[in-house]
Amino acid sequence: MKILGYLDDDQYSPNEITHVRFTARAIAVKDDCFAFLSIRGEDDFGIRDHIESLGGGIEEGEDAQATIVRECLEEAGFDVEVKTLLGVIEDRYYFIQRQTVSYFFLVEVKNIQPQTHRTPMEQALMHEIHWLNETEVLKMLDLPVEKIGRLIQRRDKVAFLEALRVLKG
Repeated sequence: MKILGYLDDDQYSPNEITHVRFTARAIAVKDDCFAFLSIRGEDDFGIRDHIESLGGGIEEGEDAQATIVRECLEEAGFDVEVKTLLGVIEDRYYFIQRQTVSYFFLVEVKNIQPQTHRTPMEQALMHEIHWLNETEVLKMLDLPVEKIGRLIQRRDKVAFLEALRVLKG
């Protein structure tokens, strides 16, 4: 399995890592545009004002591919076809003392349903889906945002660049 990156938290004070979370995340594409969630609001991390790839935690008894199919449906109402596993990004979040291992997939959006199944916290933070072309994604991922947003957008940019490499052959 390809390791896309090991990213260390440079936004919060170093702290002991006490737990690991495994996630699956998607670089979702349809008709040469990419879907990213607009994350806005405030939570334990502070101000949230960034875009983020679709995805979430791998549940017990579930593999990463099943997780990404479920998460795309829950968060965005997307029925997706998994094209390929892009690789894994490991990152640290000192604020919550967590290491996250994210399996990134390139997925094609086949159908969009009007209903999502977001948790109450997701409903509070997740706003519209942005459909962006390559140039727009790269511009958005480089925008100055608050601390947690910097970490998330840095992670997603690594995966997005790998998706572009795969798509362009």
